[in-house]
Amino acid sequence: MANYYEKLYMNKDTVSSEGILNKKLDTFSQAVLDSNITSNEIEEVIKNLKINSSPGPDGLTTNFYKIFQKEVIPNLQILYNKIMENKIIPETWKKSEIITILKPNKEETDPNSYRPITLSNVDYKIFAKVIANRLREIMPTLIEEDQYGFIKKRMIADPIRNIVNVIDHATRERRKLLLIKLDVYKAFDTINHNYLANLCEECNLGKNICGVIRELYKENQAEIIVNGSNSRTIEIKSGTKQGCPLSPLLFALAIEPLANLIRSDKSIKGYRIDREEIKINLYADDAMVLIGTMDDSVKAVKKVIKKFESISGLVINIEKSEILHKNLTWKELKEAQSTLGVKLGGKKLKYLGIHISKNLNNIIQINYNPLWKKISKQIIDWKKWNWNITTRLKAYKMMILPKFLYLFQTLPFSIPPKIIKKWDNSIKTWIIGASKNRIANTVFFTQQVNGGWGAPCLQNYFEACQLARLLELDIGEPKRWVRLEKLMNGWEYRSCLIGKIGNKDLKNIKGGPLTSTMECWRKWQNKLPINKIDKLPIGALENRKPQLYRNMIKNLEQHGITKIEDLLKSDGTVIQWEEIKDKCGQGNWLQWGGLSKKITDWKNKETPESDLDKIIKWKVEKEKGIMGYIYKIIMEKQYNTKYTLIEIWKEDLNCNEREIEKWIKSINKIKYLKIKEMQLKILTKWYRTPIQLAYITETHPKQCWEIVGKLEPIPICGGNAKKFKDSII
Repeated sequence: MANYYEKLYMNKDTVSSEGILNKKLDTFSQAVLDSNITSNEIEEVIKNLKINSSPGPDGLTTNFYKIFQKEVIPNLQILYNKIMENKIIPETWKKSEIITILKPNKEETDPNSYRPITLSNVDYKIFAKVIANRLREIMPTLIEEDQYGFIKKRMIADPIRNIVNVIDHATRERRKLLLIKLDVYKAFDTINHNYLANLCEECNLGKNICGVIRELYKENQAEIIVNGSNSRTIEIKSGTKQGCPLSPLLFALAIEPLANLIRSDKSIKGYRIDREEIKINLYADDAMVLIGTMDDSVKAVKKVIKKFESISGLVINIEKSEILHKNLTWKELKEAQSTLGVKLGGKKLKYLGIHISKNLNNIIQINYNPLWKKISKQIIDWKKWNWNITTRLKAYKMMILPKFLYLFQTLPFSIPPKIIKKWDNSIKTWIIGASKNRIANTVFFTQQVNGGWGAPCLQNYFEACQLARLLELDIGEPKRWVRLEKLMNGWEYRSCLIGKIGNKDLKNIKGGPLTSTMECWRKWQNKLPINKIDKLPIGALENRKPQLYRNMIKNLEQHGITKIEDLLKSDGTVIQWEEIKDKCGQGNWLQWGGLSKKITDWKNKETPESDLDKIIKWKVEKEKGIMGYIYKIIMEKQYNTKYTLIEIWKEDLNCNEREIEKWIKSINKIKYLKIKEMQLKILTKWYRTPIQLAYITETHPKQCWEIVGKLEPIPICGGNAKKFKDSII
């Protein structure tokens, strides 16, 4: 194993990469990166360290730094700032241990089947995370919008939606399209260190940061842990440290020249929709090149690959690369295949964990059917374990739900409700047992804070994902897939959040993912009205006649005015014509008057903050967790048994609402799952009372279990109703 990794991490000769990137940092951003590290930055990183994670060679765990942070933070701050100033790295940071994790379905005796994870000292990881936090803020200014991995406010669903839109457009317009999926061999392990350091300097990352990064990757050593034993020490002369907080961002920077070479090569003709041309999608080491005109494009891609390999030390794995096409002749397809040396992708290929098909009509089947088959098998295997209901719920949330959510977020197509209902019912049957259902769906799906069992509702999760994508269409800087979908459907200046979506609007959509999103919004638009319009596009209030305002909106956008809030003064009133005329265009005074009046009228009738307003606010201020927040809101609208339970128990126990709410809160604080399950069963009327059993079986006595001769509707667990009330409230 040591011999294999020693060869893998060998230094490879490269040529100069000077001039390979166009973007550079300004002096202000450099100063921010190079500034002294503060105690607050260190404290924030330590607070977010994972507990009980593996330590580095020095044996100090994350728990040590968490417990003694008051003592260590001042010393760490002094150390880190000296490192930034002098560019001298502690020798302990240059030594690490590498553990290997077997990849799924791989041969155990092949070293290539393992993923190496570097175990570094925690003090190094804290420093690297502080630098990574700074870099994360400026990376969007260095990395173009068609690279998505590890960049702030960019998601893995974005490149997939780009590809789906392009395939849909090529299918409807009968245009030629060639997709080339490139796989980079051992991408994180083979980057040339000099190339990486030179790239940082070329981007003007700052004198201190560049010096530190160069030193961090100089003269590193590691020992490979195999079967609990350490190998001999080997030299690490290439690659980034997998497990280091800096590695993802440095890799994004290292792979950007490949994208830049493809973008800037005029011989490569990307796929064009109106004025938008898309040539490449990048997510970490998964690259997808899109070609819309054959000519010399494929040959140019081959040249770009060779050039990139020569400057970076990275190698494109031709064996794992493949192509997919639409409307190419057999001759064109074979020529592309022979030029690149890649294999044919057939009718589909796998990209970022998703099966992309040239026929989008079956994309739901080829992705969800295999998933449900695996989940069904997993449930059968779990049935042999004697788990209680709450344990099964936890297993569902941890092991099954994330797999569904990944597809919900990345595949923007409608799933027939009857299929999702089948999934929900099958999982519910496994969780509560195959006997006759004692829990209504309303109680089963209601969140535990509201007195339910808190089971995930797949239908609502799917719709929450669709609504999260809906917000992308209107809120924030428009992403590429947003621009593509609006151009494809003539919605360039239309807001999706104002104005009712009807059957006519859905019929006018030409197809693709936008149809699914708007079908979902039509269901929820009346339940989620909007009251605050500040964050919406300028033309949102003129949805039905956007062409009348096109010239004015274009003029305003050229001056950086894109949202309604950009047209408002600090007191909330609309800017006067005299203040805006130079930006609107002198000939657009009539359009401005109409738009100004509509904004004023809307502001005058604004009502208290609605649920949709809260969602938009979350999207603007927090971004992360937006899908979960939407799910929570729509669940409370659709599944909430709290007040029903309160009314039932108020009558049974002769108590007030506050006491029942206190009971519900106390249940949520219980850590022991068996006790918690028993309390939930009592709360949700799981247990059959004598009266209920007598109704089912005529021979069963109606008397209370404990109070002979008395008819008792409450499921008493020993004692009478008063004792029961006292025990739970």
